[in-house]
Amino acid sequence: KFSYWQFLIRVKDLNKAKKVLFQNGIETGTTNLPNLGELNNTFLENAKILKNEYIYFPMHSFLNKKSYKEILKLLLSNELIWIRSTIYYLLALILWDF
Repeated sequence: KFSYWQFLIRVKDLNKAKKVLFQNGIETGTTNLPNLGELNNTFLENAKILKNEYIYFPMHSFLNKKSYKEILKLLLSNELIWIRSTIYYLLALILWDF
């Protein structure tokens, strides 16, 4: 049995990334976790970045390496992710054994 959870990917423009993916039939979203620092009037940089710069990469049993590479290509072709981040994601896909 498999449990598919959420994988985060950092994007340059959150709304544009969500729009591009949705226009290509790929649903995604952002975290719904509250920024606990705001409740205590404390600025937490990482919580802000998580909320404003990361989307959930879809993880499903029917997707394969080719599907994930196509999603990354969409984000890259629209200049929505940094090349350094992309190298890490592609390496993970290559090493990931289905």
